Amino acid sequence: MSYKTLDSGIAGIYKKLIAMEAEVESQVELAVRSLLERDIDLAEEVKSRDEIVDGYMRNIEAEAVRIIATLQPVASDLRILFTTVKVVTDLERAGDNAVGIARISTNLGAEEIFFLRDEIRSMKDTCVKMMREGLDSFVRLDSEKAYEVTKLDDIIDDNYVASVRKLYAHLQQEPQFARTAAQLNFAMKYLERIGDHMTNVCEWTVYIKTGEHVELNL
Repeated sequence: MSYKTLDSGIAGIYKKLIAMEAEVESQVELAVRSLLERDIDLAEEVKSRDEIVDGYMRNIEAEAVRIIATLQPVASDLRILFTTVKVVTDLERAGDNAVGIARISTNLGAEEIFFLRDEIRSMKDTCVKMMREGLDSFVRLDSEKAYEVTKLDDIIDDNYVASVRKLYAHLQQEPQFARTAAQLNFAMKYLERIGDHMTNVCEWTVYIKTGEHVELNL
């Protein structure tokens, strides 16, 4: 696709970026649902849709390169295009984390999950909110909102730490729970990493506005 103006080119990239976020968001929702509902078919669907996310990433990166080569953007627009490539990488990795959760669901087979269901669901809900609002702050170039979104990562981290403590306290009472405990720990860690990737998106939003790299995940 060719663009006649820089603005239309960036708008086209943003449209694809929003579609990519929606796909990753769906993957995260389905992955956690497959885990909690023990739905292996859903887990397989999440894994099969990973190529869709990868396709978005390749397409957006190619569009950014094409715009740079043909429309010769100035420094501020170059910053947008550069950070967009970084953002699609974080979204793609968030999708990989969803696939990781789906694989855990498959590994557990028919084993029912009775422990930490509410905590896992809460972490997922916060991750989805972070993804949606984090990307919105990026597309709108709203650095103030980006700072607010990163506060959600603290909620995810606190939930993760508290859940792991609860998990291993239970494990001391039920040693036979070890395999399931390890798998649930991995699943929650994948959700925690999604929060980290969305924090990165917020950092890139601040970079566009200020030209400075800031560490928001402290």
